[in-house]
Amino acid sequence: METPEIKEVPNLPKALSLEEKKYLLAVERGDMANVRRILEKAQHFNIPNINCVDSLGRNALTLAIDGENLEMVELLVVMGVETKDALLHSINVEFVEAVELLLDHEELIHKDGEPYSWQRVNLSTASFTPDITPLILAAHRNNYEILKLLLDRGATLPMPHDIKCGCEECLRESKEDSLRHSLSRVNEYKALASPSLIALSSGDPILTAFQLSWELRNLAFAEPECKSEYLELRKQCQQFAVDLLHQSRTSEELAVILNHDPDKPSYEVGEQMTLARLELAITYKQKKFVAHPNIQQLLAALWYEGVPGFRRKSSIRKFFIISKKDYRTILTGLNQLLWYFSDLERKRCYHLSGGDADWKNERDACIKWRGFAKYIST
Repeated sequence: METPEIKEVPNLPKALSLEEKKYLLAVERGDMANVRRILEKAQHFNIPNINCVDSLGRNALTLAIDGENLEMVELLVVMGVETKDALLHSINVEFVEAVELLLDHEELIHKDGEPYSWQRVNLSTASFTPDITPLILAAHRNNYEILKLLLDRGATLPMPHDIKCGCEECLRESKEDSLRHSLSRVNEYKALASPSLIALSSGDPILTAFQLSWELRNLAFAEPECKSEYLELRKQCQQFAVDLLHQSRTSEELAVILNHDPDKPSYEVGEQMTLARLELAITYKQKKFVAHPNIQQLLAALWYEGVPGFRRKSSIRKFFIISKKDYRTILTGLNQLLWYFSDLERKRCYHLSGGDADWKNERDACIKWRGFAKYIST
């Protein structure tokens, strides 16, 4: 009976020599003088191995970054220790100074057409999956300062392919590893949903948050395996739009936000309000945005315009004020409001080419419009 061949597990950390243990311990303790002496010795005699790793897979740079010892990181880089995925590790622990130092080093050693240092790490021992880039990881950490560093140096985050995309790249990646392909899309959207990244890269952060939250809603139903992750990211985008709205300090600032329309001239205070941004929020189902106290206060002010202090009066006084007004004017206003909301639902329902109703994707809007139409006709 033949003995089955035992395959050797590649790239497991080798047992450390006494010198290597002393070297890593000196790095961890921040002993600059001793580390410098060991590195100079290694340059002449190649002993110890300055790129050695401990039983947890940590090399000297990783230990220095964990200890947030910038001088030690600089010494190790200057003396030729391989950076590998040290940049990703420094982003992961949000060590901003080390990120800047390692970016400068990467720019010096990188050659066009060749992979970056973090891309050359063996997958069997890598701490991060191949789809994780410095920009994606910084966005996951939502670190404004690191994101700005990377964006200023030209880092980009391409839009993920559609979930139904049938291009060669998507087909190949899905065939190689369908799970990794799916998780890679989640990682990309997790980066895109970063409030700091939206704030730094978008000219209209509120609109971007609306559109992304809607896209994440659709993805949650298209890819039910990752539904919880997509819905959580959707909530994050919705909350970011609410947080931006919360920054408005005056009625004028709020009016500028709610009347902003990128296709029309900027709103000027005193003009008739179109509330284009509020209408967009309703279309994208941004309930927390619409229900924000600032918006409700503005809508109430518009509703009670011409009757100062109405809400602070007693019920009897309110009754007499209303009785003095032309009730037909009030009914006309309510009717116009009804027409306004019914028209929104009608547009969403009949958005297909040819004017057909989209019962498949906009069932709620079609049902609401049918109810409005029945009410109006009676």
